Amino acid sequence: MLGTADLVGTRGAVGVIAWIGPVGHGDSLPGGSVTGVPEAPFRHDPTYRPIIGVARGVFGGLGIRFDIVGEENIPLEGGALLSMNHTSFLDFALGGMPAHLRGKRLVRYMAKDAVFSHWLGGPLMRGMRHIPVDREHGSQSFRDAVTYLK
Repeated sequence: MLGTADLVGTRGAVGVIAWIGPVGHGDSLPGGSVTGVPEAPFRHDPTYRPIIGVARGVFGGLGIRFDIVGEENIPLEGGALLSMNHTSFLDFALGGMPAHLRGKRLVRYMAKDAVFSHWLGGPLMRGMRHIPVDREHGSQSFRDAVTYLK
């Protein structure tokens, strides 16, 4: 298991689990995914790719530079489970950077299901094929995500 906290230097108390799928460059979910969005390769991903571009533009425009160490530990192909500490609203962007640098792999985050019902967040989360987690049945959501890794 890779710890993205170690890769990007964030520290905190709440854990976040993310996964990179086993297909190609980890850029798609298996058919019939929990998000209900069909799989698409990165180059054709209509939601995730533009969001990465915007985030990179914002970070670059603000002159923010990152020192990322250890991205070589992320496999180029196959599934990978990443865990990181969640300390801010930017963690998703920071946690995905090493995977993007390592073969433009897309990270699919597990997030509380309430985010998926938000008018703006919901369509974005579903479009990026993140995994909703029912906090009362979190263990099952984790098992589902691990199944996608195989």
